Amino acid sequence: MQNLIGRTIAGYYITGQIGSGGMGVVYRANDGTRTVAIKVLPADKATDQRLMRRFSREAKASAALSHPNVAQILEVGEEEGIRFIVMEHVNGQSLDTRMRRPLDISEVMQIGLQVAEALDAAHSKGIVHRDIKPGNVMITQESQVKVLDFGLAKLMEPSLVDPRGELGLTTQTEMGTTIGTVFYMSPEQAIGAPVDYRSDIFSVGVLLYEMTTGRRPFAAKSVVETVEQILHSQPEAIALFNAQAGAAIEQIIRKCMEKDPRKRYQSARALTVDLQTAMQGSDLQPVHAQDPAPKKKPPRTRMLVENALLLLLLLAIVLYVAKC
Repeated sequence: MQNLIGRTIAGYYITGQIGSGGMGVVYRANDGTRTVAIKVLPADKATDQRLMRRFSREAKASAALSHPNVAQILEVGEEEGIRFIVMEHVNGQSLDTRMRRPLDISEVMQIGLQVAEALDAAHSKGIVHRDIKPGNVMITQESQVKVLDFGLAKLMEPSLVDPRGELGLTTQTEMGTTIGTVFYMSPEQAIGAPVDYRSDIFSVGVLLYEMTTGRRPFAAKSVVETVEQILHSQPEAIALFNAQAGAAIEQIIRKCMEKDPRKRYQSARALTVDLQTAMQGSDLQPVHAQDPAPKKKPPRTRMLVENALLLLLLLAIVLYVAKC
């Protein structure tokens, strides 16, 4: 791919390269008033119709999001055969860089909460990220989280409803297609099965585990062995690696990483509720966050008093009627 440093695209002068990946090269650029990031699709990929559809999906999905924890899409276009996306430039460091030093539990919870809130915003618009990993999470100098790269996002198809009502919405994922980063994949994504919002929640659980323990929950010597762990193995207890992690964070992470999607949090909103509760130092209820709280039975003494008062009231009414 040609080096675009020194060129001007869409009025932005490109000053340097930020990074590169399967979906293209990201440059730093400015128009004299602000600095942006420009993602450019490699020229040799432009003839790949499938890749072009993914590129178009990224633009449409990301441009629809407007949230403090999501990197904003500013412009999408094509110039002189170059397809590009102009994005908000995030001044900070990636989560994988931040994790090179130990994180305390409060920092883990703050980052996890903001990632969950970003996903809640995306899911509400029918978007599944599909590639939640430390490299796609940026942290600004003000400790604000920005989730990047919805290039692997799949727009949800509202008409595809699971007949049992378990999924609500399913994606247009092609069977047998695996997209994403293997260490952070959900079991269903790892085998190329259709995924929904709960796949992102599994990935958030992996992030939380890694931030808390300093190690990945699933990381074998090969991709095949790693997938085998994701499908069938349980990660080691968090307390073995971080004595400061309490029962609440362990409970949240385990629930995120349930193998069966039906046992995970059923929405990013439910996850944020439990994260906020844990951050406040309160115990989590042993019920799903989306389930109604069980009704408490009144104490026996209270029931006896209420019954006695009811009998007295009925007796007073009978005596009153008899006098009349």
